[in-house]
Amino acid sequence: MNKYKMKTWIKTAGQSNQPLSAFQPGDLVNYWLVPFNGTTQVGEIVAVEEKLVVHYLQRQREYGGKLWRFDDVNYPEHEVDPICVVRHVQHARDVPLTRQVVKEAWDFMGYVVGVEDYCLKADEDVVPLDMGADDSESEEEEDDGEMDDFIVPDEEGEAFCPPNPDHLSEEQRKWVNVTHSAVRGWDNWAPANPSQQAVKSFVDNMDGKYHHREDERRFQSGLSGLDKPQDL
Repeated sequence: MNKYKMKTWIKTAGQSNQPLSAFQPGDLVNYWLVPFNGTTQVGEIVAVEEKLVVHYLQRQREYGGKLWRFDDVNYPEHEVDPICVVRHVQHARDVPLTRQVVKEAWDFMGYVVGVEDYCLKADEDVVPLDMGADDSESEEEEDDGEMDDFIVPDEEGEAFCPPNPDHLSEEQRKWVNVTHSAVRGWDNWAPANPSQQAVKSFVDNMDGKYHHREDERRFQSGLSGLDKPQDL
């Protein structure tokens, strides 16, 4: 068990196989395509039926075949017998599915994950992945206090205020309205596959966290809570 309460399992010589009941959608598995033939594949469980239904990573041509992606258009799947699983990771359902959780799960599977691209850890120095905005900072970095004189704590800053249309040009107003429309549409977006669901869960968790902080700050400033943005 690790900091994100992940259950990890690796098959060793003489060890019993995991039963079908040990798996659930969202788990990552490394498995033999044909029992015990030495060729393995990695993917995410999307259903547990008579066998495991796994949406698997596919090797791409870029960078000499060292880049991997999920095909979210054709959505190829394997039916996998639990006896073929050699590595399994499952994150605790009471832990939000954040970017760091996803990265650690794939690290256990031997991969580095970008936004849509993946590579083996051994190839991360030669494969430039499409990293997310938060990948530049680690959750485990410690604050040494060096920037204390320059950083204003959230509770001491000004509460967020919607843009005043009287202060915007026509072009700026159009941009704001497009952005507000996208924000309102997010709640109605239905992810079509597990990869999209992981992205939506990550964004929703971040939204809830910072929306709560902003509501607290607005309350302390005597302001009402934030509503969904409307067109200007």
